[in-house]
Amino acid sequence: MEKLSRARKYWVQALSRTTRYALLLVLAGTLFGCGKSHSASAMAKFCNVLTKNSSDFTAYLHLSVSGLDTTWYAYTGACSACASVPAEKTLVVDFGDDETGKAFPASPASTILDAGGQYMFRAELDPNQSTKTPTVDLYQANGSYTCEDLDPFSS
Repeated sequence: MEKLSRARKYWVQALSRTTRYALLLVLAGTLFGCGKSHSASAMAKFCNVLTKNSSDFTAYLHLSVSGLDTTWYAYTGACSACASVPAEKTLVVDFGDDETGKAFPASPASTILDAGGQYMFRAELDPNQSTKTPTVDLYQANGSYTCEDLDPFSS
């Protein structure tokens, strides 16, 4: 009887521990939007058309909304995969050189995406400045085009 009681106690403890971890995972998923689409979401990706001193490099794009953060990386001549991002909320946009950590201006520095919208954040030289400062611009697909269709490298 003693062995049965110990075995039952072990399984109750194991189940209790598993239940606690499961609840923590559900709570984390709810708080951080892990593993599910946001209630109001858009699709977006990050593309890097910049070079640094005529050399390829990795740029980062950091989006922050309501305490939720995500960072995308794109090497020169490449795009990140399209991903679901919160819409109808103010997104704070940060952009820079992943190797040095140097931040560049983002245009816009914050934005609100339309629910169901299809977007591309594109690292490029600012065409409105004579100094050609690196910046990130936001492009939205029109009509039936999707995030995947937004490709600055296709001919």
